[in-house]
Amino acid sequence: MRHNELLETLQNLTNAKPKQREIAEALGVDVGVIGKRASRNSEYSLEELQKINEFYGKRFYEFDLFAGLYGHNAAKNVLKKMTVNTENEILLDYYPEVFGSCGNGTFVLSECREPITVPRKCFTSFVSGKQYSVINAYGDSMMPYIHDKDKLIVEHWSGEQIRDNRVYVFRFGDNIFVKRLVQNINQIVVKSDNTIYDTMKIEAKDAGDLQIIGRIVGLMRDMD
Repeated sequence: MRHNELLETLQNLTNAKPKQREIAEALGVDVGVIGKRASRNSEYSLEELQKINEFYGKRFYEFDLFAGLYGHNAAKNVLKKMTVNTENEILLDYYPEVFGSCGNGTFVLSECREPITVPRKCFTSFVSGKQYSVINAYGDSMMPYIHDKDKLIVEHWSGEQIRDNRVYVFRFGDNIFVKRLVQNINQIVVKSDNTIYDTMKIEAKDAGDLQIIGRIVGLMRDMD
């Protein structure tokens, strides 16, 4: 359910205009996070909707967010459907203010998250049991493969061997990068697809500053 639909449903059920601070309190987040989600009309996960339902249920007699949306008879089936991934879509965490830099690096601005539905066709590979999430790309160093503002599907790192010439998102120092990595004996080679950018090397003595976050296994373009 997206933000605007949630507000409309809450207003219909409570006969009062819902406030962003109420939703923030229900979810245990800062009100500014809800303001940003409102500006994007972002989706709310089932877990978040259940928290909102519980919050308003304590204030309004017989309040039922899901029944208000789908009707009492359909509510149970809808809830069941929302808890599982479908054959064609996967529900992932999206970090709208975490940018993987395809350039000279960028700071992590925020780690607030929200759900996003990702078509399975956007994955180049998908392994059941692996953890995935979505971040934004920033910059042009991985053109033409990755464009500025693409949404990148990240398969979370769990200590595997680096697969040479695959694209990874990683933290080096205070910055996050999206680059191709090659593992040598005493160094890691960091390569861009855009030839105007130089190849970099992370020496063994600096390896402690490197944290691999995950491997890019798909992308979504022109979603906004």
